[in-house]
Amino acid sequence: MAFYRLKSSGMRQMPFASFGCQGRFAAMQNGTATAFLIHGYLGAGKTTLACRLETEKQAIRFTHDEWMHSLYGDDPPAAIFQDYAQRVSSVMEATWTRCVTLKTNVVLDFGFWSRRERDRVRGMVASLGGEAILYHLSCPDDVARERIEKRNDRLEARSLYISSSTFELLKARFEPLEPDEEYIAVQA
Repeated sequence: MAFYRLKSSGMRQMPFASFGCQGRFAAMQNGTATAFLIHGYLGAGKTTLACRLETEKQAIRFTHDEWMHSLYGDDPPAAIFQDYAQRVSSVMEATWTRCVTLKTNVVLDFGFWSRRERDRVRGMVASLGGEAILYHLSCPDDVARERIEKRNDRLEARSLYISSSTFELLKARFEPLEPDEEYIAVQA
């Protein structure tokens, strides 16, 4: 994976190592926690990156699909999926915000498909005295579909079943990052 930090002012690229996030140690030194927000569509590699950041940044990882799978199985009924998803989101938010309050780094593997949600979470993190860093993952649709097919064939404890029709249907809900949003781009 290649990491670059992109700044909204001129979209300047800097190598990943130059922007200085040193995980829990940095949080202890300056008295703040960092929330690593993972933005990307289905199959882009969000959970793979989240697992890597969890270790590298000494953070607590919150992966929505894992919680959904643990509580409701790998293919919750469509009619009640949104209700289940909201319940999980509420419990996770109460937990990750407590972590940030306690100056513990967190990885939020939520996809952050809407600008409104990204802004809301960045604002929450700031109000808790933390710093939010947004990662953007992307890959071609055919690669994402292939990854999802493989994942569906071997559903793990951290996965939900995603049909090809669901992949296409949800595409309309995904909002790309806007030019004024600072982020770290990851080609996965």
